[in-house]
Amino acid sequence: MYNSLESFLLQVGFSWTAAKFTPYVLTLVLGYFVFRLFSKLRIKAWLKLSLMALGFCLPFLTYFTFYPIYEADLQDKTFKPLQAGMPLPAAKTLVLVILPGCPYCIETIALSKKMVGLNPKIKIQYLLASEDQEGYLYFRKRLPSTIDVKMAQNSMLCMLMAQGEFPSYFLVANGKVKTAWHNTQFGVRALDQINSFF
Repeated sequence: MYNSLESFLLQVGFSWTAAKFTPYVLTLVLGYFVFRLFSKLRIKAWLKLSLMALGFCLPFLTYFTFYPIYEADLQDKTFKPLQAGMPLPAAKTLVLVILPGCPYCIETIALSKKMVGLNPKIKIQYLLASEDQEGYLYFRKRLPSTIDVKMAQNSMLCMLMAQGEFPSYFLVANGKVKTAWHNTQFGVRALDQINSFF
């Protein structure tokens, strides 16, 4: 989700959104300098224009190839979960509803560690929509003790709340969901919203 440049920008205080888009601005600036450099060449006009266009676009396209911008990074999309009878924490908490063995759920481990590392006020709870003890232990061993891991009391209600999409993210306060995202809707805009929530 983030690379070493974005990670550095986050460490020096940039928001998640600014850390995501600043490298793209830098690639455009670099492209402009390459464009200007090629414009001084004394070669055939068609070759010169081709090199100028390529020089301008190549840094941006190269960076985009390795670190793409996803739709969730541009738009803040949420969903309304069905919460009927689902017990949730009273304190402000980011609840991640996950399934054991889900590869996208496993990928959240690094991001959750990064979020808590950057903002220790963020309280995260992993809620397994399963009664699989091995799945519970898998996440418990890999997450720091500051991140809570629980098995859902009623896995069916948990799956209904997540609408069958995993992982799903829920910003919770006073036992109620304030905002919710499915994995495909979760990007830097959501991360900034979570940061400001705490």
